[in-house]
Amino acid sequence: MPPPLLLALVAALIQLKGELLAGGTLRGSASIRLERASGGDTPVLTLASPGGVVRLLLDSGASSTMVTPELAQRLGLSSRPLASDAIELAGGGSRCASLQPRRTRLPTLELRSEGQQGSLRLSDVEALVMPVAALPQGIDGVLGIPSLRQLPIWIDPQLNRLALGPAALSAARAAGPRATGPRAGGPRAEGPDVSSLTIPLRWRRGVPLLQLQTPGAAVAALADTGAEGLFLSPTLAAQLQPLGPAQVLKLAGFCGEQAVESRRYGGLSLGGLSLGGLSLGDGGRNRGQPAAVEAIRIENSIFAQLGIEAIVGQELLRSRAQLWRLESRPPRLELR
Repeated sequence: MPPPLLLALVAALIQLKGELLAGGTLRGSASIRLERASGGDTPVLTLASPGGVVRLLLDSGASSTMVTPELAQRLGLSSRPLASDAIELAGGGSRCASLQPRRTRLPTLELRSEGQQGSLRLSDVEALVMPVAALPQGIDGVLGIPSLRQLPIWIDPQLNRLALGPAALSAARAAGPRATGPRAGGPRAEGPDVSSLTIPLRWRRGVPLLQLQTPGAAVAALADTGAEGLFLSPTLAAQLQPLGPAQVLKLAGFCGEQAVESRRYGGLSLGGLSLGGLSLGDGGRNRGQPAAVEAIRIENSIFAQLGIEAIVGQELLRSRAQLWRLESRPPRLELR
């Protein structure tokens, strides 16, 4: 019996030689109900355009915005080919080298707030037109970092809210003041209430990285809202404590399918908090316990391209409210 198919977006790193794709101009603000991709947890933006509705994944792990050839045809977008030596693509799957992206400019897109509370308009966003094997049903592409790093983003899975721009800051304030908790790279707070964690981010090759602690040392990881899981390099997986049997899966990534291995591991922590068995707000009662977290061991060229050992996606993000400050200097992520 063949292994089950896991439809899980993994980060796509696309580097263009010379001029980079434009993130466009973003004006306004929007607050909407949080919509998740079918069969997963990646946030979805449903945008209005002159040619109809456009549905894009909110993807902090994508170094470029990407849309499908079907959307380009539906919207009547003109595009031009990229020379084979002008692009470097790394992502999940084995067909990255055979993809031939084209360059296009999207029409003005609008994310409308519920009721009469304004909207966010995206103008002159450039995108790559390319087939993406793992896109969920009904999704037209991904909105990548060139646009997302221009404004704050609030994602609240508990209240099912998503806000971008000034509305994100308002939503974070309305959720309550950030309690004093451990700050990644800083002193650990005293007291029983650990309800917030501020994680410093840094840019590398156009995407945000954070640090994970392992039994040996800190390792760099990609902070990726578009990854439907926690992905480990073979090197990192070998350093962790396996806490259960492995399951062989077939993963559909950006560049096609590949075999992967899923199992539970212990030994990872983020900002001093063990992952998997510890929830923010329990006062650290489980700190030091061999908490288990579900992770996927994967061979992916993006690890070497970025100099990272993990991709932190929805396995760790989906249960926490998140304030992404990608527009700030330095960037940071606040987990509630």
